[in-house]
Amino acid sequence: MRKLSDQSAEIHLLDDKQFFEELMRYIEISPNMDVEDIAGAFRAIFMTIMNVKTIGETVYDNALKILIKGVVQQLYDYPPEPDTSEKA
Repeated sequence: MRKLSDQSAEIHLLDDKQFFEELMRYIEISPNMDVEDIAGAFRAIFMTIMNVKTIGETVYDNALKILIKGVVQQLYDYPPEPDTSEKA
């Protein structure tokens, strides 16, 4: 896997921040959240795509759902839902 140059990485970080600043104009989020933190959280979620085998192909989809739900709950400052699933 090829790494981005520092300059390219900075451009991506700025683009992400600007995208999420624009998005935040349309949705009301918790005042405790910072746009750069939100952009970083979503960037981390997208980065999991490159690590499906490391995470585990059989658990990847559910693990991704957990990550996304966690980020969304924090965006709106909702308390986490209790786990009602029964594990064998």
